[in-house]
Amino acid sequence: MNDSFPFSDRSEQRYSTALGSSKLRFEFTGTGPEYFKTWIVSLLLTLATLGLYYPWAKVRRLQYFYANTLLDGDSLEYDGSAKALAKGHALLAILAGLSCAAGIYSKGLAVVFLMVWATLLPALLHTSRHYHLRHTIWRGLRFGFQGTQKQAYGAILPPLGAVGGVLALALFIPPGKAPPAWFVYCIVAVGMAFLGIAPWLAWNFKQYQNKHFTLGTLKSRFKATPQDYYRLFLQIYLFAVIFISIAASVAVDWLRTTAPAVGDRPIANPTTFGSPALLYFAVVALILWMVIQPFATSRLQNMVWTQTGNSSLRFVSLLRYRSLAWLRLQNNLLIMVTLGLYWPFAAVAMARLRIESVQVKTRVDPNVLTSTARPMNGHAAIARRNTLSGLEIGL
Repeated sequence: MNDSFPFSDRSEQRYSTALGSSKLRFEFTGTGPEYFKTWIVSLLLTLATLGLYYPWAKVRRLQYFYANTLLDGDSLEYDGSAKALAKGHALLAILAGLSCAAGIYSKGLAVVFLMVWATLLPALLHTSRHYHLRHTIWRGLRFGFQGTQKQAYGAILPPLGAVGGVLALALFIPPGKAPPAWFVYCIVAVGMAFLGIAPWLAWNFKQYQNKHFTLGTLKSRFKATPQDYYRLFLQIYLFAVIFISIAASVAVDWLRTTAPAVGDRPIANPTTFGSPALLYFAVVALILWMVIQPFATSRLQNMVWTQTGNSSLRFVSLLRYRSLAWLRLQNNLLIMVTLGLYWPFAAVAMARLRIESVQVKTRVDPNVLTSTARPMNGHAAIARRNTLSGLEIGL
């Protein structure tokens, strides 16, 4: 049976496989004015309580977005406990406070706490994933997550090792002094190595995350390979190089015409030239981010979700780069003009674009699925009894 979905380009069509003609569509029904009321109340209460209300604000946000996300006409539900999240955030706050105190009194203790953070973070993210999915419901069925902590450590520790090593070295640089040459070389070497292994790191994390989802008796698979990620990241790198090269060329021409010159050598006067140059480069960096980030986001979402599913159903994502880039530009401009008050409207618009770009192709009648799948009773109660499971960190 041929795939009947339209594709925006060949790279998306390559990820499609014929699975059936039945389609379940996502729909987002939230509105900016409606969410603004929830957002402003949560913001004011969080500020008034010096952040103590944040877990309750987070639950209200999740409940709003889930209730307005419909799949095949039925909304998702989120029944997580704000009290459980508060316990998790309190633990994070205590660890962060101890780390800061250790850094003030002893660099050796700071390194120890960095190692503690690196050791705990995979476990915290793992319990967060369990908690988040166990409290997500559709048509009376709870989602689940069957990944293990061992798999979480295998997915998260490799990038943490490189970053943690650089941070540990940075602690031994005397304050107020320029970093030595060896440290700069280390940063460059780690950065280059990270660019080389970033595709594998991204694949390693996503295959841990997306191959262990469950809904009733169904379990997801993740069919993307490291080669798929390297091909996609190569596109992203080339896209970034092209735009950065254009921006650099324009910047050089601008510097030559703006900087006062002596002979053939331009001299930048800090009092007349430095500030405009910094402003120019800041604007260029912002534009590059708004151009490159939507490209990477759209391509990654399309590949990741179109490669997630099983023999009964799978996702298909058709998020278009132009739509995402234009919406992000609009949102950023309006957020700046309104001094941040447009943020809830931007969040709703972005959620609608990204959610409604995803569909589900299925061979299973969803009514049959919900009537025959085993109910996963007791998972919410188990999660609430586990303090660490309240750490819903958002990945």
